[in-house]
Amino acid sequence: MQMPLETTVLLMVVLVMVDITEGVSCKKTGPCSCETVHGSKIDLSSLQNTDGTPRFPKIEVLGDNSQHYAWNPCVPFTLQGECSNVAACQVQGTGYYDIGEQERVEFLDDGPNIKMHYLTDPSRGTRQLWVELVCDSGTEGNAVGLPENPPGNYHIKLTTKYACAGSISVGSVILLVFFSLLVFYLISGVVFMKFIRKAEGTEIIPNYSFWKSLPFLIKDGFLFIYACITRKQGYQQN
Repeated sequence: MQMPLETTVLLMVVLVMVDITEGVSCKKTGPCSCETVHGSKIDLSSLQNTDGTPRFPKIEVLGDNSQHYAWNPCVPFTLQGECSNVAACQVQGTGYYDIGEQERVEFLDDGPNIKMHYLTDPSRGTRQLWVELVCDSGTEGNAVGLPENPPGNYHIKLTTKYACAGSISVGSVILLVFFSLLVFYLISGVVFMKFIRKAEGTEIIPNYSFWKSLPFLIKDGFLFIYACITRKQGYQQN
């Protein structure tokens, strides 16, 4: 039984939405590595120092010259004060404060990028560090500090090629093949209608009535995904 074109495209729209909403969740496999749901890995071990010093010893905080951060992926380091065997340290004047430990890190799907969330030893307070991992295939490692927000929460944006997972999902592959075939279908269809059927105007577009209704199919796809998400959230709350 042949599937109507309208149904096929609607299914592809739904698949696009599912692939987008799936996000880039990453399961922790080590203190500086994780594996995505697609089977690809993020591994910052190439950025680590292994001699007890931080790879990024002085990360300037934008708009704040009174402090800086020190951070080392994977391996603990020691400076002064509270910063003994830590992953990250806040340095403010003569004060050194633990803002994250290697064994207390998790990887979170927070927006378009993965974030590493570090906690401190409870005996040292409740400070915590968020490191946003930004993929850039041409950058070895560039760390920028962001202002404390809210109080006790410190932020670093790391741009590096090691944050590039480098793999696409099965859904993305299916969509790539589908839309490649769709472009071929449209081009060959227009050529056939124009030069074989001698059609003119909108009649040269194969299945013109369907393409005219496409925006409504896309709307139906969005509504379907939205209904699924809200239904799932309702179950979780119950």
